[in-house]
Amino acid sequence: EQSIAPPAGEVPSEIDPTSVEGPIDSPPLADSLVTTAASAQDMESLGDALLESISRYYGLAVAEDGGQATCADLQAVYVEVEDRWITYSVQGKAAFRGRLPEELATRDERLYAGVQDVEREFNRSGCERP
Repeated sequence: EQSIAPPAGEVPSEIDPTSVEGPIDSPPLADSLVTTAASAQDMESLGDALLESISRYYGLAVAEDGGQATCADLQAVYVEVEDRWITYSVQGKAAFRGRLPEELATRDERLYAGVQDVEREFNRSGCERP
């Protein structure tokens, strides 16, 4: 009787998958995020930076309506708002694992509404997406 080799990529039954010859374990992604997570105070600072970008966007939107700002100006600040929202969401919220304290949750809702408003205003501007 002839022995048939297992298909490529399959672990032969003689090899213990937990041995040193087996797969390498890596820490879960959530654990690595927590090491860069922000405290409540850091989250406040990230939120302040986001709010500053949202305000800057609205200032430029008014200037653009008056012919004093360009689509390139709006695009640059739009990208800044999006980048700061992502940083705030990933770094700021990671420490709380989806359960923000009430005082932070209220502000989080307001910031999210601000980001959504920027999105709507940018879409109305007629400028190309960056």
